[in-house]
Amino acid sequence: MHLREAGVEAVPLTGNLPKAEQDSINARLGDMANTSGQGSSNGGKDIKLLYCTASPLPEKIMKSQSFLSCLQKLSDAHRLTRIVIDEAHCVSQVGHDFRLEYQNLHILRKLFPEVPIMAVTATCPPLVLEDLLKVLGLDMTVPGEGKVFFIDIQSSLAYSLRDADWTGTVYFTAPLYRPNLHYTVLPKPSEGAKLYSQMAAWILRQLFVRGKISTGVYHADRTNREKDKLLRDWHKAFGLGIDKRDVRFVIHHSMSKSLDGFYQESGRAGRDGKDSNCVLFYRAQGASTLRSMTMADKDGSAKRE
Repeated sequence: MHLREAGVEAVPLTGNLPKAEQDSINARLGDMANTSGQGSSNGGKDIKLLYCTASPLPEKIMKSQSFLSCLQKLSDAHRLTRIVIDEAHCVSQVGHDFRLEYQNLHILRKLFPEVPIMAVTATCPPLVLEDLLKVLGLDMTVPGEGKVFFIDIQSSLAYSLRDADWTGTVYFTAPLYRPNLHYTVLPKPSEGAKLYSQMAAWILRQLFVRGKISTGVYHADRTNREKDKLLRDWHKAFGLGIDKRDVRFVIHHSMSKSLDGFYQESGRAGRDGKDSNCVLFYRAQGASTLRSMTMADKDGSAKRE
């Protein structure tokens, strides 16, 4: 993990960790709670950041009494200082990337009412923000007038809170415009069949496999081992997540399901500030198909207005 390289004792606690490693992490957390900020009794480093994936976390809290007891002891000892929810837009059903397991995170506010909760996302329009705060049980605004704080991400992340009241909810937003990203929309050739994302990825790979471009296919149904290998092959220094700064091209073979999704996906490019290209292959028929899919009920039948 990049944080470890920076000297921060960060530990991942995920569902695919061997039980022995999970037990070891739980023991370290218990030791921290018992020492009440005086350092580990066994001389080891205190865990500064515990990284959990969203899927096993609610289940782990609700079903594992030992883990729940450990978190409560940490909170009572004032060692659980903050809960951070990354990709928080996934909480909202009106967002572009809703994930059911994120809705279970509402239990965090009920279990730890005194612990600050920070929700982090790059794509959070007003409707998503309203839904997100409601689901997570956070206050709608800070006391008094609602405040929004803008972070200029292109000036060394210099920012200030001004007169914020820390007891409430503070909003940070970053400007969407990034001058180093160049967007292009190209006509998409006619297709003989509907290609959904994973099928399209495999077919596109076959187009490149004999050419000069080395390609890989990364999607949700790949195994963890396959994903890890793809990430290592793409960038040897990868940690958790996709954070490669010198991505020069993001090419959308099909339209994203929403403008929010397109912004977030294309935002993978040019994080080093250098010129990068975001290309979308567009077809009117694809827009119509996408509109029908996004208006469908959960059972697959189209909604009628």
